[in-house]
Amino acid sequence: MPRFFPVRYHVFITLVFACSLAPLPAQAVPFDPLPASDGKWRHFRSPNFELYSRENDDQSRDLLHKLEMLRTVFIDNFKLVERRRQEVTVFYF
Repeated sequence: MPRFFPVRYHVFITLVFACSLAPLPAQAVPFDPLPASDGKWRHFRSPNFELYSRENDDQSRDLLHKLEMLRTVFIDNFKLVERRRQEVTVFYF
């Protein structure tokens, strides 16, 4: 650091650093209103669950089966009564 302009030197370094953090001009990127709609998502349904998945069919169906079993265990063990139907949506990625 030069001794003759200590304050100006710090201001200069701060301005250089701030300019390096400034955003670059925006480049033309096609606008996609749903960025996750790339065609890799699959939709699966069971009686109580709706599943959107990026995994393969076997893993997705296995997850739906396990969710249905978990629901059944809770309803049976805690003697729950379903008052009104509540659909659940799951995103699996």
